[in-house]
Amino acid sequence: MNKHISGPEFFRWSVTVFLVALLLFWILAIGGLYVRSLVFHHPFTIKVLFLNNLQYPFNDFTPYSAKTRRFLPVSGFPPVVYPAPMMCGYVLFGLFEPHSLIVYELSIASALALAAGWLAWRLARNVPDEIGRVTGIAVMTALLCFPFWYEFERGNMEGIVWIVQALAVAALIGNRNLTGGLLIALGASMKFYPGVLFLILLSRRRYKDLAISVLAIVPIQLTALMVIGPSIPEAYRQVKSGLGVVAVTHIFNLLDPDVGFDHSLFGVIKQILYWASRYGHFERKQIPHTLLSLGTPYSIAVTVGFLLLYWFRVRKLPALNQLIVLMLLATMLPPIALEYTLVQVTIPWAVFLLYITHDGVRGTATIPVLASIAIMIAFAFVFAPAPYLAGPVTCYAGQFKLLALACIVGLLCWYPLSNSLVAEVLHSGPITGGDSAYSGGREVQARRSGLHCHPHTTITAGAALSPPPARSQANLHPPAG
Repeated sequence: MNKHISGPEFFRWSVTVFLVALLLFWILAIGGLYVRSLVFHHPFTIKVLFLNNLQYPFNDFTPYSAKTRRFLPVSGFPPVVYPAPMMCGYVLFGLFEPHSLIVYELSIASALALAAGWLAWRLARNVPDEIGRVTGIAVMTALLCFPFWYEFERGNMEGIVWIVQALAVAALIGNRNLTGGLLIALGASMKFYPGVLFLILLSRRRYKDLAISVLAIVPIQLTALMVIGPSIPEAYRQVKSGLGVVAVTHIFNLLDPDVGFDHSLFGVIKQILYWASRYGHFERKQIPHTLLSLGTPYSIAVTVGFLLLYWFRVRKLPALNQLIVLMLLATMLPPIALEYTLVQVTIPWAVFLLYITHDGVRGTATIPVLASIAIMIAFAFVFAPAPYLAGPVTCYAGQFKLLALACIVGLLCWYPLSNSLVAEVLHSGPITGGDSAYSGGREVQARRSGLHCHPHTTITAGAALSPPPARSQANLHPPAG
């Protein structure tokens, strides 16, 4: 294959390889289960794809009591296991009890269907001659994305975080800075990791929007504490106590079924300690204490490493790279990240797909087609189940998916994605006049940067992001806010 492929062939190769890889990884998963059933004389079942072989379905939802707005003691969880805004999700769906679980599952399924429909429509606008292909990739990914299967089986509130984060990214790409910032604040209040997207506002120098968004976390938290009650001080005490218990019992602990589905960097440490104990090099009963003692050093090391990577590399990349890399790092670096958190990876995947159908088709892509294909194969692996990556006792699918995510991050830290639409929106001030965030393409980019080129002229990465002449600075950078 010619590594210099561009235009429609760039799009076709990338998308086709992704679809084939996704199907092959699924066939490998189901086929591997079938072969194992023959070898070990076990009945063939797909239950082993899930945690605890589907013995406790919806276990992240059903222990919740709408009457007390707390988790039941019989669940083994503390009364409050999440930050207050996340608990408000349970309060909201608890209003529909005894059908709260059905309403929640249907809500996430509907959101997924709407997202797939919107993506297919958006892609079809970029490549109207490939409606069948773009519809196929949107629908097939929605149907075959195993992290969503896992999410539905668990009934975890991660689906709500996914909706909030998807809306935040859409707002950022649409140049709605304050709206995006407030949505990031809501997501960061529910779980910490969506807060990394604040760095997008920092890169865009939207300091006022950034300050307002960060400060918005305070009223969000106070309102949520008031909702879960009985009072703000008591709710805060229970949240703090519950999160402390979860840290000891789940986050910094070795749970045999969970570690195989954990794609966090800390999960690698858990696997190492697990195997050290298996071969007599470490006492199993010492593992929880060791993991707990490593929690603070790990958090410090990861924070410092993340900031160094951001400062010396990520912030110097085009906006698309920043957005995708930050979101992937946010799923890799927490001390625990189970399979359902990979639903968040569908957002940077969709952004990269938009890049392929826009710059790839127009011949302005700044990434080689082989690198694009490698990234799409890695995404396909992340979206598929991987039960074949298992030993006699535990699974390693999470650790291999971590490796796939790291490959995507590495490639996108190496190759800049100078997108002639999204990069302009994310790096410049608001677009004025009749040019919307998704109109005009390279012509708008060229006109704004003083590059009055023919529609078929290729705009290089440096030219597309270079500062415009002084006469147009007032148009590109209106007063913030």
